[in-house]
Amino acid sequence: MGAYSPATPDEGPVITLYRRVVEQACGSREELQDLVHDVVVEYTAEMLGVPPESLDPVYRRRY
Repeated sequence: MGAYSPATPDEGPVITLYRRVVEQACGSREELQDLVHDVVVEYTAEMLGVPPESLDPVYRRRY
């Protein structure tokens, strides 16, 4: 659904979402919003070295 690139000496960290992959995985606009949110939470948590639930208490509980 996406990728995470850690920071380098020249650039900050980058979270990339693969638009077509995410869109094809969803059947509605609400599902799309929830999935984008969860993917961003997952990669942000990876970047910070914490569990996703510590950033968002309702992570993956919407569906």
